[in-house]
Amino acid sequence: MTESKRGLVDVVLERVQTREPIAAMVAQAGFWMFASGPIDRMFEREAEQQYTRRIAFSAVVHAMSLVVLDGAGSVRRAYERNQEQINASLTALYEKINHTEPKVVAALLTHVTQRATQLMRDCPPLHDPIIPGLKVRVVDGHHPAATHRRLAPLRGSAAGPLPSMALVVYAPEFDLPIAMIPEEDAYTQERALVEELGPWMHEGECWIADRNFCTMRMMRLAIEKNARVLLREHGALPVTGTRAWKVVSTKDDVEVIEQRATVGEGSEAIAVRRIRVRLPKRTRDGDMEVMLVTNVTEEEASADVLAAAYRKRWTIETAFARMKQLLRCEIASLSHPNAALLAFGVGLCAYALLSVIQAMLAAAHDAAKARRLSWHKLRWVASRASELVDWIEESSFRAWQRTSLEQVRAQLLALAKCVAIDAFLKVEKKKPSSPKKPRTRFKGRPHISTRRVLDGWYSKA
Repeated sequence: MTESKRGLVDVVLERVQTREPIAAMVAQAGFWMFASGPIDRMFEREAEQQYTRRIAFSAVVHAMSLVVLDGAGSVRRAYERNQEQINASLTALYEKINHTEPKVVAALLTHVTQRATQLMRDCPPLHDPIIPGLKVRVVDGHHPAATHRRLAPLRGSAAGPLPSMALVVYAPEFDLPIAMIPEEDAYTQERALVEELGPWMHEGECWIADRNFCTMRMMRLAIEKNARVLLREHGALPVTGTRAWKVVSTKDDVEVIEQRATVGEGSEAIAVRRIRVRLPKRTRDGDMEVMLVTNVTEEEASADVLAAAYRKRWTIETAFARMKQLLRCEIASLSHPNAALLAFGVGLCAYALLSVIQAMLAAAHDAAKARRLSWHKLRWVASRASELVDWIEESSFRAWQRTSLEQVRAQLLALAKCVAIDAFLKVEKKKPSSPKKPRTRFKGRPHISTRRVLDGWYSKA
């Protein structure tokens, strides 16, 4: 690159960082978190059937990240924009995507979130501790929507084809998905994958999950790992009360009562606390009360703290909703189970990238304001990072991949301080000052002319 051209690149980059600091943050953090070398080495280490011939796995991840962040509308457009990097035909790219092994996708998320955690190490938590003294981990299953019937065996099917499912382990304090248990069979029960959670469970953690995970194996797994669980009670769980119920608290029309109990029978019985939360109105399933079982001791957390903690399990549902609405992680045209899992895994990685941006903004500005960030605005600006990549030559960004952790963190923090954060906050919805007027005019007519209605209105005025 000539000196004049390098000078132009520096001017353009400096201008983008000044005018679009969030887009520059996404580009810089993304190039470090998705650096090609470490991802390709991870692929060589984890892949059992696939191998690298012409298309590097990092090129596949880069193309899918463009689709997920909506920088490219489809895999074909992502291929057209990165044809030189992919260095193969579109058919070869689809074959690579369709045969990506699920364990490689899980390893990719682990690699990216570990780098995200390193960047967020000194940032303030995005949420207050759910259970003081314990690290909370929320686990839930995600079932993508039905796909198109592009595969030959699906074309005669009237039922919608479900491509896959996955368990996701989520850290609410940093709004970060940290692990994924992929499964190609969409009909697999969530409780059948409980055994796979063992490597991710550690001492000092409390795992919160719904009734599908309320099994004896989940309880024993927590005891083996010296961890805690807070689970909604399943009807099939053998629970026996050992003491009478006692009222713990009654406030805001929510009554919390507690009982000592055991789970299981004989020598394998496990001592637990049983918590009943009586609600003022029915849940969406029609329940007036929620039954919880936990091995968290009374010294670690009271029953009302645990009852409030379980209600915050829905933070992972909020993350899933954001991914579905804002990130293209469910691509209907990718019918193959492996391709659907890859798209969802890259979507989780993109979510981790945006969580890093939010954490950096919390460190540079008020953490309370960072919690009110509009993800719609954040994702829209993040999608412009792909334009930044198009403007600047690849050699300029390869330096970002080689930058040290401390340098990347310092650069991201400096860019975060340039962000006018008030412009990215959620708009407070105003309550209507007066009830809306009922729509009773022109009831007997299928349509009206707006022009004539306006003419009549202004003539009366």
